[in-house]
Amino acid sequence: DLSLWINAVKEHELDAVTLLPLEYLSLQEDVSLIPIITSYSGDSDGEHYVVLTHRENNIQTIEQLQSRNIIVGTRGDKKVPQLWLDTMLLEKSLPETKAFFKSVKYMRKTTQAILPVFFKQVDACLVPKTDFETAIKLNPQLSVGLQIIAESPGFKSTMTCLRSDFHDQHGSHLTQAMETINQTEQGKQFFTLFRVSRILRFEEVHLDNIKNLLQKNQTLSQKSAHRQIEGQ
Repeated sequence: DLSLWINAVKEHELDAVTLLPLEYLSLQEDVSLIPIITSYSGDSDGEHYVVLTHRENNIQTIEQLQSRNIIVGTRGDKKVPQLWLDTMLLEKSLPETKAFFKSVKYMRKTTQAILPVFFKQVDACLVPKTDFETAIKLNPQLSVGLQIIAESPGFKSTMTCLRSDFHDQHGSHLTQAMETINQTEQGKQFFTLFRVSRILRFEEVHLDNIKNLLQKNQTLSQKSAHRQIEGQ
């Protein structure tokens, strides 16, 4: 539970915590944490999310998915893909996810999102691009049957943060240790288990895409609300 972790940091019972970028941004004013490391899978700018449809269904755009079914393969984190999907719909002056689609299901295993689209049981799915690429390697027929109709910017996966006073004493040493963790056998196992492709020393630029997405969503949501009020 995130609140328990944060309370433990405040009480000096916990020195470090690994958070999703959205979690970190929501907690910035509540607790003093200093990010030291960010990790991600996918391309150099982070994890991309893609919307897939079956080629034979002739669905080429997001607009064509209105009143259809979608599965979101979350792999644990559904907030970022959900936020991106909502924002993309608002950008096109369409209703947000729950109102736009006939049904929305969430699956932790991305294969449970991809395969129903391949077998034409569901109209579309939203999954991490790296998971789709992995699935294609295991079953090349997926690339024949499925197509990408939308792709998100890259988002960093996690951030390892230290309590501010603990960072002053140990931050430099821990950062150096984590930057080389992939050179150890245990580190390689960690990368494989959590599907991490790279670990980097944290820089503020790593949060740019998620900050831009949040700002865009807020602006578009306000505009959408105003249109609804004016239409009443």
